[in-house]
Amino acid sequence: MKLMLLADLHLGKKVNEFSLIEDQAFILDQIIESMDRHRPDGVVIAGDVYDKSAPSAEAVRLLDNFICRIAQRDIRLFMISGNHDSADRLSFGSRIFSSNHIFIAESFRQPIEPITWQVGEVTADIYLLPFTKPVQVRSVWPESDVSGYDEAIAQIVSQINLNSDRFNLLVAHQFITGAKTFDSDDILIGGIDQVRADHFTNFDLVVLGHLHGPQTVGRESIRYPGSPLKYSFSEAGHVKSVPLITISSDHTIETELLPLQPLRDMRVVRGPFEMITQPEIFQVGNQQDYVQITLTDEFEIPDVMAKCRAIYPNLMKLNYDNQRTKAGQAFQTSQEVHHKSPLELFQDFYHQQNNRSLTDEQTDYVMDLLQTIGEEI
Repeated sequence: MKLMLLADLHLGKKVNEFSLIEDQAFILDQIIESMDRHRPDGVVIAGDVYDKSAPSAEAVRLLDNFICRIAQRDIRLFMISGNHDSADRLSFGSRIFSSNHIFIAESFRQPIEPITWQVGEVTADIYLLPFTKPVQVRSVWPESDVSGYDEAIAQIVSQINLNSDRFNLLVAHQFITGAKTFDSDDILIGGIDQVRADHFTNFDLVVLGHLHGPQTVGRESIRYPGSPLKYSFSEAGHVKSVPLITISSDHTIETELLPLQPLRDMRVVRGPFEMITQPEIFQVGNQQDYVQITLTDEFEIPDVMAKCRAIYPNLMKLNYDNQRTKAGQAFQTSQEVHHKSPLELFQDFYHQQNNRSLTDEQTDYVMDLLQTIGEEI
């Protein structure tokens, strides 16, 4: 049995007000081409299919086209909703779709039952668990004292009776404790949505969505495929891929990572303006890449955004990292401020803004100015 693993498509997503719909269409075409080469029996999509619960028409058409192309190839699809999706919208028509081997999990309202599927000598029980909140678990088991995400998942899993003779696969969309996160990941403050990996001990394979960095957690068979595209500059160094899982009759797993090549990559460029505008710098990679520039010049460059976009047309973000922008001193209490002279207050303010002190010449100028306006120094 061969399975291609996907997650966190985030169709319709914008990054820094740039629509990525063209990039997403390009990468889905590439995934379809990979299906034609490797002929998987099934495809798993582990949630956050859309970027918003009410997706744009473009995003809906893109998913519709993708699912149709999968079905045309007689490949089974197993899909769940993530925290960015509306489970009810995504699963609309799911009972009809299942007759065409397209299985979309409905919103969690009852204990999950497996989809049993046989390919060759492998019989698999596939459990589809969409992103689930504790309140949903309490509505199914009112007598339970579930209060957090970890307890919620523990309750759900404890009600599953696994058949040890079958390959047991769980598809879920949760934040597993110990996993590495990135700027584009939607994590709750304080990590209250974390779930322990040991709840999944008895599953042969767990495919997870939610975190965009491809990784395994705890063991090789608990896997985040990661997003097929980079959605933040913290992912600039990632190599995105699609895991292709081959399951043998003895339930051993072999994993091959199929690399993805985006239409436009994400790059981080750093240095003084004069350097980053040299051909040997801006001609590295694709000039259409999405770029974040950090300028190290001590003084601001006039009309810098327009000047940089003339060279980097898809410049998403520009900032400075110099003495002026480095972290200043901690804010002072009102009592401390009250006992300082106007000159001392101005000196503190200047140091916070520029991370350096006034020169003697600047101090003399400020003193003269304050005297002119009648302040006591």
